[in-house]
Amino acid sequence: MAQAPDQLASKKEKEEKKRKWEDINESLKFVCERGKVMCPLCSVPIGGLKVTSNTISLQDTPWTTTGDNNGKINFDFKGTCTHPSQKSPPCKAVISLGKWKNYSDVHINSKYALLRKSTIPCLISGQDIRIIHSGQMAMLTKEPYIKMKRLIISQESNQINAIHVCYKLEYNAIYRENGEDKENGNIRWKVKIGEAEDVELEDVKEIIKNDCLLAGEKIYFPVPMEWRYKKIFLTAYVKNDEEVDEVTGMEIFIKDHIIAAFYRVNNKNAIPFEIRNVEKQSGTGNWLAMPESDPIYHIQGMYKEGNQYFFTGSTNPNTPAYVLSINECDCPGGYENYNVIQIKGEKVSLYTHPGGLQSANGVLAVGLEKYNGGTTEKNTAILCFFDTIDMKEIVNTQITLEDRASAVGIVGLKDRWIIAVRKNDSAVGFYYLKKDKDGGQVKSTIGNYKEVGNFQNLNLFLNEEDNIYMFGMDSTKIPVVGDGSGTNHCWMYRLDYYEVGEAIEFQYITAVWIDKDGYFQEKNYRSTKENNIKFTTKTPASFQWASCVSLQKNKNTGVDEERKEDPDFIGNEATGFLGKFSLYASANNVKGVPVKKEGVKYTVRKEPSYQAIQCNLFEEE
Repeated sequence: MAQAPDQLASKKEKEEKKRKWEDINESLKFVCERGKVMCPLCSVPIGGLKVTSNTISLQDTPWTTTGDNNGKINFDFKGTCTHPSQKSPPCKAVISLGKWKNYSDVHINSKYALLRKSTIPCLISGQDIRIIHSGQMAMLTKEPYIKMKRLIISQESNQINAIHVCYKLEYNAIYRENGEDKENGNIRWKVKIGEAEDVELEDVKEIIKNDCLLAGEKIYFPVPMEWRYKKIFLTAYVKNDEEVDEVTGMEIFIKDHIIAAFYRVNNKNAIPFEIRNVEKQSGTGNWLAMPESDPIYHIQGMYKEGNQYFFTGSTNPNTPAYVLSINECDCPGGYENYNVIQIKGEKVSLYTHPGGLQSANGVLAVGLEKYNGGTTEKNTAILCFFDTIDMKEIVNTQITLEDRASAVGIVGLKDRWIIAVRKNDSAVGFYYLKKDKDGGQVKSTIGNYKEVGNFQNLNLFLNEEDNIYMFGMDSTKIPVVGDGSGTNHCWMYRLDYYEVGEAIEFQYITAVWIDKDGYFQEKNYRSTKENNIKFTTKTPASFQWASCVSLQKNKNTGVDEERKEDPDFIGNEATGFLGKFSLYASANNVKGVPVKKEGVKYTVRKEPSYQAIQCNLFEEE
């Protein structure tokens, strides 16, 4: 039956009204906790959003990011799952999510802000769960006509009331006269830094890098490292115009960033030092004295955690690989408790070539390769894990690789350890160990990435938000003369991951750095070579052999007296990163008497008082 003319007219009026009131930018809006999601296979298809990835607000409500990807926690579906593979269980009991798609490029605490158009697949149904409402609220008001001059500060859409150092800060000042926006070339800005007096923003240009704009209707600049942990207050004014009403300024808290902290290490001021009197001492359990007749070819890897140094060394093919442990102390000579652990066992007896190592939360990770005739075999290696208190190998944790294990990094993440391994052809692979209910370990591969870097040592660290950062050290050659300038590099990455139930999945490796203008930058690791810092060592130390990044305040140290007093010592949402980096490098040989045997040059341990490990230290200025 045809519709009557008045019905058609009414329908057209409704459609026209809907079109006029429809927000054409709704799909590009950011999403906050008031937002709604929809699953077509849930018996009650519309659910709410719960934000757990951060506490930053959008319209006074937590801001949703790609970190909100746990369906059982972040989605509030009240119904049951109607997918044919299920028997109508509560949606919350079975929901399992993949990765968010179509998100923005705006970072909120190292995650990406979601948009109204973002979707995420449900791994149970194979259907995309959609965001049907951004949660943003709009109010229509009519500004009264007032005869006055006003200056209004507005922030860019991705600006918030807290920001990391080296991030781009952007603000606009709108000059409004008698209710009408007008251009004004005399707008200037002032900044109050901490408890200091207001100063002209242009007067602090000496600590702000080149790419900035500090006067006019729009300003932008990288937040200087010197402002970390301080509140700043920005105000705008019109020069030579006292009739402009007082402007409400913007208060911003400046948070530190883990990469900015690393950039504060002085990469040109190597401090040489020696660890002397490397004595042979027997210990308990797996601690054994290094046989006096066994040669030490060279130091392969090192790591410093708190006051304890770990070194790995290469020996001859008939001697077990070893880890040397030395404690720094306030005592004569400065060091004590020199101990050697020889890595023994039926499976590892042929693996006499250890590489870079690291410890985390009481676990020491070491990679071992086969050493044959002065070269390492490329396709066979073992990862071993030791308790750092009694130095016994943790049972059932060895990981056998049909590859190399030239460098190993480890970090503790909640109830598991994440391990990075440098493999053949500059690849890096990732694994995790997880304690099960019986006290054993569950191990799994979580990603392999090609052409990352030819690292001799790898170190992993967590920032205040449990983001994983990786530092890789390499050297283009062994410096024989001079100071090795330009040969040693430390490369910086963020390892972007997400959790699927109890498992960890890696998304990608992101290269991170701070550019010459002072801005934090990030790109896919394959698309840039800018994410490195060159370190000038003093011979004989070099990144060619043993080196490491050390973090004074470190989540990897586990629960100790310092952490009990200050549970957030690495930082939190309010402060950003807390911690101080240093970097160490060592010479390839333990200082001793070099001799030759069967054409191979190595060092024989002679008198303990003569032995010394020659090192360099780089510290924050």
